[in-house]
Amino acid sequence: MLQVYTLEIIVSDPHRPGKLDISGFVAIRDFRDVQRNYIFNRGMSDTFITISDNGVLLLPMLRPRRAISSTILLEFDLKMNRTGDCVDSYQPLIQGVSEHPSGGPDWSRVNKLSIRCDGDRSIPMMHVKLAVIMDGVEATVELRALKLPSQGIDLRCAARIGWVGDDIALFDGRYGGNYPPLRFVVATELHGNMEIHLEGIFDGVSKRWSVGFVPKFHALFSEVVDLSFAQISLSVAWSEESNFPT
Repeated sequence: MLQVYTLEIIVSDPHRPGKLDISGFVAIRDFRDVQRNYIFNRGMSDTFITISDNGVLLLPMLRPRRAISSTILLEFDLKMNRTGDCVDSYQPLIQGVSEHPSGGPDWSRVNKLSIRCDGDRSIPMMHVKLAVIMDGVEATVELRALKLPSQGIDLRCAARIGWVGDDIALFDGRYGGNYPPLRFVVATELHGNMEIHLEGIFDGVSKRWSVGFVPKFHALFSEVVDLSFAQISLSVAWSEESNFPT
């Protein structure tokens, strides 16, 4: 299995100062299901607004609906506009399709794919950080609000696989009101280490909570997380998919 960590676009810098609107999609297909599994998807009415950081655009990721097998087809079509400009001024940012078999000689347990569309030194360029999970199981993480302030809280949720130092960002935003349960899928290592980290912020007060466990073939963990100003139900279910290519 593969676990995607970060998605970056490298653009020719310096751009003239100002905010950028990013729209379009980045999706992964694999042999298990040829449907697009989106890791970024923004329409014209829901663009991602950002500012180039020395030519690096870090895109917020959608968590895939399911675990991803190791041989993938990466499909992407992104456009860029300067915030406030008319819709007709959108320009192509990066477009293309790229296949990445996990069995290649350059693959290791943690990989940073650099994808260029027009030659070895072309800009823009896409960076995708991936980890290969050799004995993978699919972990479904669910957060459900039990008690929240009427105005909601700022909530961050991240997962971590023990041998990879980077966090897997699952959620970072406002959580409240009639917000439905949050569900995320993470690929993790059977009998390895997995952690969930939560941070809630309300009225200037921050509360943190974390838990670690050992993923099994089929198991369920559930607990009520008490942040003093909020209570959230956390559940993690592990499952092994039959005939799932590693």
